[in-house]
Amino acid sequence: MTVTMERALYRLGEAAAVLGISKTSMYGLLRSGQIEAVKIGSKTRRITAVELRRYVASLDAPRG
Repeated sequence: MTVTMERALYRLGEAAAVLGISKTSMYGLLRSGQIEAVKIGSKTRRITAVELRRYVASLDAPRG
């Protein structure tokens, strides 16, 4: 039996690669609040898979 599990957390560079953008663009999205990171410990930040899906879905949302 094979069990696969989607990754729950991505490093900033990994999340950028998933979206096909640069790390600089990812930092811009974080700074603007378009993507939110979770804090682990005092310094470490990660992007959740749920947050990546939410952001992509927001790109398809009708603008009004």
